[in-house]
Amino acid sequence: MLVGRQAEPESLQALLLLAALLLTMRILDGSAGPWSLAGLLACCLAAPLLKVPGIAVAGICAPILAAGRRWWPAAATLAAAAAGLLLFALYGWLVDWSLFVRIWGDQAATRSGMLSGFDFIAAAAGINRSLHDGWWLLGWIGLGVLAARGEPRRELFLVWPPVAYAAVMLVLAAEARVENYAWYRLIVYPGVELGAGWLAWEAVRRRSLPLLTLLLVLGGAASTNWWLGGMGRSWVPNPFLLTLLMAVVLVPSVLVARPAGPGRGSRPVGRRMAGLDSGGAGLRRWALGAGVAAVGFMLIGNVVESLWLPAIFTHM
Repeated sequence: MLVGRQAEPESLQALLLLAALLLTMRILDGSAGPWSLAGLLACCLAAPLLKVPGIAVAGICAPILAAGRRWWPAAATLAAAAAGLLLFALYGWLVDWSLFVRIWGDQAATRSGMLSGFDFIAAAAGINRSLHDGWWLLGWIGLGVLAARGEPRRELFLVWPPVAYAAVMLVLAAEARVENYAWYRLIVYPGVELGAGWLAWEAVRRRSLPLLTLLLVLGGAASTNWWLGGMGRSWVPNPFLLTLLMAVVLVPSVLVARPAGPGRGSRPVGRRMAGLDSGGAGLRRWALGAGVAAVGFMLIGNVVESLWLPAIFTHM
């Protein structure tokens, strides 16, 4: 997550969103204190004052509260966001209203289509379109898998916030700008990275062949780009070496895979699988160790890249 150290309003909005979600959870659970709702309203009021897309904080929390039949707090969060926008407009009036209106007219004119939400999810992470974040895409895939599992609480508090913010980008952002400026992503980076972390955990825990492959293709490739390639160039190993490195991680998962089918114990295939079961503990440990080593290698690469962040930005 190379853009996470940028000083942008979205960095503070990310904290406001996290605080608002925690307060929303307390309200739904019935454990809210006397100041919980006030804190939630303060978050929803402050977020648009930092930057207009901050209205997403209220737009995220209000439907969660409505889903829990907390109608009054849901309406109050939306009112707080509207008040934040009015205060923002008041600030523009106090400074220079005609300039304020002209700037916002120019901003609105940059909207040219309906794919800003798509670009927000799929395009490069800004920085002259040179920085590609495989973990970001991995996180969205992880969130999709979480949503498909049908667990309402996870859907509301983990999956819904990034998806709702993508919808805000669809409504407000210009396609040409949302794919250039990575800081638009900062407010929901924690949620998307949780999706990536959960998917990586599941890939290693289950020794899942497809999930491990996805982890290597997206997160693994991104983490080696600047670390092993060096400043200003990508790491492009020999195809045979790259295939060998991937095989070290994936072959153990192939060997411990269990094909589903009836009559496993009464057929020759069943006897072979039973023989595999007798020595399967060692194979499973091998597969687990390969997955853990691969994830550790990726984490080291991301840490090194973060430490080299000034040099990376200089070469872009």
